[in-house]
Amino acid sequence: MKSRVHNLASVLDIILCRLSCLLTGLADRLHFFRYSIVVAWIGATLSIAAYATLKPSTSAHELPFLPWYVAQLLDIYYDLRTMIMTMGVVAIPAWLLWQPKDRSVRHRMLVGSTVVLVLFECAQIWLPTRHFGLSDLAFTLLGSVCTELIVLAMNRAELRFGSVGRRTKYSPKLREH
Repeated sequence: MKSRVHNLASVLDIILCRLSCLLTGLADRLHFFRYSIVVAWIGATLSIAAYATLKPSTSAHELPFLPWYVAQLLDIYYDLRTMIMTMGVVAIPAWLLWQPKDRSVRHRMLVGSTVVLVLFECAQIWLPTRHFGLSDLAFTLLGSVCTELIVLAMNRAELRFGSVGRRTKYSPKLREH
C-alpha cells in the first residue's frame, strides 16, 4: 500500500513538474508583459466579480458570458461558486507569478484581491435581495488558500525535478521496488 501511495505521489510530482515547466516557458515568453497581464486580469475579473456579487439576483443565469450548463451547475453548488469565482480572479496572476522570486508580489496580489472580494461579500448586507453569510467568506478565503497551495506545490516540483523536468542532483532518490 505504501508503494502505491509513493508511486502516486511521484506521478503527481511529475505532473506538477510538467505544469511548472510549461508555465516557466510561458512566463519567460511573457516576462516583459507579465505584470501588465496580472494588473489587467485582476482589474477585469474584479469588475466581473463585483457585478456577479452585487447584482440584485443570486442566479448565475443572468451572467451573459456563462454557458447555460455552467450557470446551472453554479446555481446548484451555490457556495462552491464563491470559491470558483475567487480562484478565477487570483489563479492566472498567481500562476504567472508562481516562481519563488515573485513570492512577495504574488502574496500582495492574493491578499489584496481577497480583501476586495471579501468587501464585495460584506456589501451584500445592504442589498435587500441578497444574503450575507459567513460561508461565503469562508469559501472566498478557501479559494485563495487553494490557489496558493497549488503554487507552492508547483514550486516544490520545480525544486525537486528542476526546470527541464528531470531529477536534479539535489532531489531525493526514489526507492526501488
